[in-house]
Amino acid sequence: HRTYIEPFMAIAEVLRNKGQRFADRPLPGPVKMPQIPELVERGLLKLPPFFESFDEHLAGRDFVVGDQLSMADIDLFVVCEFTAWIKFEIPQAHANIARWRERIGTVLGG
Repeated sequence: HRTYIEPFMAIAEVLRNKGQRFADRPLPGPVKMPQIPELVERGLLKLPPFFESFDEHLAGRDFVVGDQLSMADIDLFVVCEFTAWIKFEIPQAHANIARWRERIGTVLGG
């Protein structure tokens, strides 16, 4: 749950409150409302601590949970891929994430 909701909410805050694609649509649904630029900043502030914690969690592990691929790995892999949509780069210093992404990308055929 934490591996999916926490980072995706931060990414959604950035994505839906920045630029013209979601102008007047910072929340899903038919109601128009203004974007809130501060939510872009907040979303970007929440991502570094998440990825730092994730990197620490992956130390000495091949998978997020247990000893085989799980939905947690797939969810987190998708989160990592979505960071490109908001032009957020996961720091290269997070070697455990880099190792894990390469492994999961190979397992998933990506």
